[in-house]
Amino acid sequence: PFAELTGEERLDILQTQVALTQARSNKEEALHDYSVALSRLRRAMGISDPVTIAEQPVPPEIPKNP
Repeated sequence: PFAELTGEERLDILQTQVALTQARSNKEEALHDYSVALSRLRRAMGISDPVTIAEQPVPPEIPKNP
Protein backbone atom coordinates (compact mmCIF):
# COMPACT_ATOMS: atom_id res chain seq x y z
CA PRO A 1 0.00 0.00 0.00
CA PHE A 2 0.91 3.63 -0.55
CA ALA A 3 1.38 4.27 3.18
CA GLU A 4 4.18 1.68 3.36
CA LEU A 5 6.29 3.35 0.68
CA THR A 6 9.22 5.61 1.39
CA GLY A 7 8.87 9.32 0.85
CA GLU A 8 10.94 9.09 -2.33
CA GLU A 9 8.78 6.28 -3.70
CA ARG A 10 5.60 8.24 -2.96
CA LEU A 11 7.05 11.29 -4.67
CA ASP A 12 7.92 9.20 -7.74
CA ILE A 13 4.36 7.87 -7.92
CA LEU A 14 2.82 11.33 -7.54
CA GLN A 15 5.14 12.82 -10.16
CA THR A 16 4.26 9.99 -12.54
CA GLN A 17 0.56 10.60 -11.98
CA VAL A 18 1.04 14.30 -12.71
CA ALA A 19 2.96 13.45 -15.89
CA LEU A 20 0.19 11.06 -17.00
CA THR A 21 -2.48 13.69 -16.39
CA GLN A 22 -0.44 16.23 -18.37
CA ALA A 23 0.03 13.76 -21.23
CA ARG A 24 -3.72 13.11 -21.36
CA SER A 25 -4.39 16.84 -21.38
CA ASN A 26 -1.83 17.32 -24.17
CA LYS A 27 -3.53 14.58 -26.19
CA GLU A 28 -6.94 16.24 -25.87
CA GLU A 29 -5.48 19.61 -26.82
CA ALA A 30 -3.75 18.06 -29.85
CA LEU A 31 -7.00 16.41 -30.99
CA HIS A 32 -8.78 19.75 -30.67
CA ASP A 33 -6.04 21.52 -32.62
CA TYR A 34 -6.26 18.82 -35.29
CA SER A 35 -10.01 19.31 -35.56
CA VAL A 36 -9.65 23.08 -35.90
CA ALA A 37 -6.90 22.70 -38.52
CA LEU A 38 -9.01 20.23 -40.50
CA SER A 39 -11.97 22.62 -40.44
CA ARG A 40 -9.78 25.48 -41.64
CA LEU A 41 -8.35 23.33 -44.41
CA ARG A 42 -11.82 22.28 -45.56
CA ARG A 43 -12.93 25.92 -45.56
CA ALA A 44 -9.82 26.95 -47.55
CA MET A 45 -10.59 24.20 -50.06
CA GLY A 46 -14.16 25.47 -50.43
CA ILE A 47 -15.73 22.49 -48.72
CA SER A 48 -18.48 24.06 -46.68
CA ASP A 49 -20.49 21.06 -45.56
CA PRO A 50 -20.02 20.46 -41.85
CA VAL A 51 -18.24 17.32 -40.79
CA THR A 52 -19.53 15.46 -37.78
CA ILE A 53 -17.11 14.06 -35.29
CA ALA A 54 -17.93 10.53 -36.48
CA GLU A 55 -17.02 11.41 -40.08
CA GLN A 56 -13.83 13.23 -39.20
CA PRO A 57 -10.62 11.35 -39.90
CA VAL A 58 -8.72 10.84 -36.68
CA PRO A 59 -4.97 10.43 -36.37
CA PRO A 60 -3.90 6.90 -35.45
CA GLU A 61 -4.18 5.97 -31.80
CA ILE A 62 -0.95 5.74 -29.85
CA PRO A 63 -0.58 2.22 -28.43
CA LYS A 64 -1.16 2.01 -24.70
CA ASN A 65 1.33 0.34 -22.42
CA PRO A 66 -0.20 -2.35 -20.21
